[in-house]
Parts: sequence; C-alpha cells; structure tokens
Amino acid sequence: MRTRKNVSIGIDGITCIVSGCLVPCETKFPEDSDKPLIRLIPKYSTTEIGIILPRAIRQNNNIGFRVSDTKMLLDVVQTINRALKTMISRDWSELIVKQIEVACTVDMGCVDELTVDSIMSFMSRVFLQVDRPSKERNIKNSVRTKPIMKYVTGKRRNGHTFLKDEVTKSFETSICTNRRLKFKCYSKGAFSEFGGDTSIFRLEGVYCERGIIHVLKKKDGYITLQDVLKQDAIRKFIDQFKVDYAEIVLPQMRGFLKEAEQLMFDQLHHSSAYNALLINRDVVYDMRIYRKALKRYYKEQNKSDGAYRKMLSSVTKRMQGEGIDISDRVIVILEDVSSAMKISDTD
Repeated sequence: MRTRKNVSIGIDGITCIVSGCLVPCETKFPEDSDKPLIRLIPKYSTTEIGIILPRAIRQNNNIGFRVSDTKMLLDVVQTINRALKTMISRDWSELIVKQIEVACTVDMGCVDELTVDSIMSFMSRVFLQVDRPSKERNIKNSVRTKPIMKYVTGKRRNGHTFLKDEVTKSFETSICTNRRLKFKCYSKGAFSEFGGDTSIFRLEGVYCERGIIHVLKKKDGYITLQDVLKQDAIRKFIDQFKVDYAEIVLPQMRGFLKEAEQLMFDQLHHSSAYNALLINRDVVYDMRIYRKALKRYYKEQNKSDGAYRKMLSSVTKRMQGEGIDISDRVIVILEDVSSAMKISDTD
C-alpha cells in the first residue's frame, strides 16, 4: 500500500453569515452546478453562506485546500469576491465566519470496501463516551456507555460474516469538552483524483466560533472571511487540527486498541484460538489485534514462534472457509494518518 503521499490535510468547508442581507431562497454559485463553490441559504434575519474552498481550484473537494494550494489564494479570493458582489453586493470583509472544517483525507490506494467500512466502524467505536458520575448523588455510571454521534447511517452487508451487520458510513460527534470543535467521519465513493478508482476515508475537525477565535487569537470577538483566507491563517488551522488529533483522537484510538488486544488475550486463556476470535470479533477491526494477542499468549505459554505461526495459519484458513472477512489494513492506514498529522514546517 502507498503511504503518506495519499494522505492530505486541508480546509474544506467555511460557513459564514452576513447581516442585513436576506436572500429569498437558496442560491448557489455557479447556478448550474451540482457541486457549487458557494451556497446562500436564508436563516431567520441573516443569510448563511457556505463556501467549499477546494472547489475554487478543483472540480471537487475530495482533497482539502492545503497550505501548498495557497499559491493560488489571490485567484481564489478574487473568484469568491466576484461571486459575492454579483449575488448579494457584499465582499469577504463583511462575512462573519461561524464554522471551519479541516479535513484529513485518505486515499485507500484501491477500491477496498471492507477496509473503509472497518475504519468507519472502528472510529465510531473509538468516539464512544462514558457517562460521568453524578456529582450530586456521587453515583458512578461508568458501566453505561453511549455514543456521542448525532447520527449514524449504514448499510447491511450480505454474503459474508462481517464484524457487524450494520456498517457505519458517516457520523458526527457532539462538541468536545473544550467547546471548540467536534469531529466528523465518513467514507466516500471511488474517484480518480489520485490516478485510479479508489475508496477514501475522511476525518474532519469542525471548528465553531470559539475554536476559530482560539486558533487566530483575535481579541475583538469575531472573525471575517478576510481574516481566514490568508496563508498563515490556513496553516494555523491545519496545525491546530493536528494538535487536536494528537491530544483527543489518538489517545482514544490507542486506548481502544490496547483494550481490544487485552480482551482477546484474556479470552485465549478460556477458549480455543479460533473461538476466541469469534467471541471477540466485534472489537477485532484489524487482524493485527488478533495476531498480537495470539503471539503474546503463545509467548506466555512458552510455545515457539513456529507453533504460533502454524496456529495463525490454521485460523486464517478456517476464516476463509467460513467466509469471515476481517481487514488487515485498518491500523496501517491509521498509522499513515498519524504520520501525516505530525506538525512540520512544510506541507
């Protein structure tokens, strides 16, 4: 599998409002486009303006607006301002930014529906939230868990015994405890941006007003589109997304993988190697989890590496015979994401 060059990080959508200007109905630019650069939507006494920034330089937004794309920023600003003048007689300095989406997009390298669905199911599991204890009554609710997703869509997979019948295709979390952002995850259909049909996975950090002010450290209380469409501002948002990924998402992923391996390791003391996999397959989103637990168990039992490999081969053949599909690429792809998320001087 190709690695880091297939992971891109950039700004996707920007949501703004403009006061004193109410459009009668939803309007888009270009008018005849199914995937417009700008969309105007009437909202009470204001107009909400959605801008999909990558579409100013590309036909789609499969890749976000990266730092390397800022060399075209002058043309982008001119395109947006011309459209705003034509549609509502305003410019970028009059648009107050309410939300910014920073996206990490992964090209899977091929059409791999099993892996992209497994990643989505894994991420939805990672973003589960444990109920906090009641401060008033000092009652611990740690045994209860609830998803913090606002919505989850999925489809039913037939023909094989999959990890779960329902496969998550997209979800959006509630706002994080820092009150600055929430996360969105979704998979998209095949496209040819990287030179061939491929499945893609996207993780987005969606920054609200408070998060935007925090990133730009502006003290007058609001941010305009003019403040955002600058090279240094775009870099700051991308770097902040990398920080939030490292501080919020990465520890949760590592914690889940560690717990999943421990569950499998413990089960191996009570079941056969194959039955242990069946019992815990709801947490085995990647075969690496099973392999690590099995190898650790064989080492504890003072069994040779040859015996471990023989058992692993036997389990794999039995899985194939019974039509059980578990991806072997989920962790590799997430490692590529983590590698690309490291803050560097250049993108």
